Amino acid sequence: MRKVPIKSHTIALIILTSLLPAGIAGCRQAEPLKLGFVGGLTGRYSDLGTAGRNGALLAVEKVNQSGGINGRIIELITRDDKQDPAVAVQADRELIAAGVVAIIGHMTSSMTLAALPLINEQRVLMVSPTTTTEKLAGIDDFFIRVVSTNKTEAHNMAGHAFHAQGLKKIGALYDLANRGYTEGFFNNFKEEFEKYGGRIIFSKGFTAGKDLSFRSLAAEIISTEAEGVLIATGALDTAMICQQLRKENFTGTIISCLWAMTPELISHGGGAVEGLLFSQQFDQNSTAPDYLRFKSDYISRFGSEPNFGSVHAYNAARVLLEALSIDSGPDNLKDTIIAKGTFSGLQGDFEIDRYGDTHSRRTLLTIRDGQFTRID
Repeated sequence: MRKVPIKSHTIALIILTSLLPAGIAGCRQAEPLKLGFVGGLTGRYSDLGTAGRNGALLAVEKVNQSGGINGRIIELITRDDKQDPAVAVQADRELIAAGVVAIIGHMTSSMTLAALPLINEQRVLMVSPTTTTEKLAGIDDFFIRVVSTNKTEAHNMAGHAFHAQGLKKIGALYDLANRGYTEGFFNNFKEEFEKYGGRIIFSKGFTAGKDLSFRSLAAEIISTEAEGVLIATGALDTAMICQQLRKENFTGTIISCLWAMTPELISHGGGAVEGLLFSQQFDQNSTAPDYLRFKSDYISRFGSEPNFGSVHAYNAARVLLEALSIDSGPDNLKDTIIAKGTFSGLQGDFEIDRYGDTHSRRTLLTIRDGQFTRID
């Protein structure tokens, strides 16, 4: 029988064909680990959501630059909840359908409260950078957060308002678009402030929109004997209310909340927001080495300075990434995080308890010369 010569390219084809199943298996093993991020990326409160997405993205990119986790690249899939409960639930459905092992989000308490029944039903871990509602405290579920509750924020501010600022009568405005956070914040502040002997002499919930008159809100406060004003809403609306208060020659103390503490507050509020008070777990002027490196990387990547949303989202992503490096099985993520307990944040360590709640120190800040400045 005559031997038919086999050409070199035919040999290569045979070798390639014989290796194809192993190659496919190798590709499967190297499939990316998928993480979800969901927050308000458009609309009135998009400053917080965008900052959160950027912080989470930076954490993922840093890990990928080092080869990923156990040789697997991390893929961050983002969704916009539009600060709408129905959209928030659908966004999480889409992320779960896409095969994410966990979700970073939501950025506001109301959206987290809306989405959590689905999260618990599907048993997919959600780690929130900025959800602080007391309604989720002390519950064994599939929700973890990297910030403490708004009760600690409100009590910190109430004590400062009464003792350091000498306020006895306060008027309050809170935004019902994020009721899960603002209503609890107001009630906790009121309880603590009145315990010291102060009084809330006026309070009003509102929903920002085209029919809302900031001038009317300010006028209602001015018509009372309030020595100070508590405002619980996002950056843009806080800025607008402060402008109207100052136009009406209100010279009293204005107390704000963590939700408003983004660069948009200063850019929209200008001189009207000078002197506002905050209780935060974030210090814009921190000199912690990890934070300074992050800040430099963030500015290089996004062209702006990070705020509390981006820092907490970075921390949230790092909690998940660290847990995945210990055990990449999604079913074990919650137990892995709780077992570890203590995590290194950009501005110091924080502890996550067995219910997924975080305990960390708060800092008092104000706006001075157009900058967020620590005052304690």
